[in-house]
Amino acid sequence: MRDGVAYCNSCSKPEISSTSASAVKSTSKGNIISDLFDFEFKKFVSVSYFQLLYAITVVLWTIVALVGLILLLVNASYLSGGIVFLFLIGIPTFYLLVLIYTRMTIELIVNFFQIGRDIRSMSEGK
Repeated sequence: MRDGVAYCNSCSKPEISSTSASAVKSTSKGNIISDLFDFEFKKFVSVSYFQLLYAITVVLWTIVALVGLILLLVNASYLSGGIVFLFLIGIPTFYLLVLIYTRMTIELIVNFFQIGRDIRSMSEGK
């Protein structure tokens, strides 16, 4: 035992005691408010907000698309048939593309957080 750390006799790597291993493995889902005041940044709260952020985004874009379609149908008599057809195809296509882009962006950010978590657990010897 050097510097308060126990080392393996055969490979000379640091050993994790059972008490410290349980402390490392315990990643309890604490209160989000108390996690905001974690000044050591042991837990990232932004990952837990991504579900809410994505749900809000889907609801808002759905409302925008539906309002656009309703306005298009209400004003269809004032527009030419080609413009109405173009917007009837364009609004749902744009809606799906925005949702795909939003989902991919959020998944990319979450993957960066997961990579960081995995690297941290590898460096801690989990």
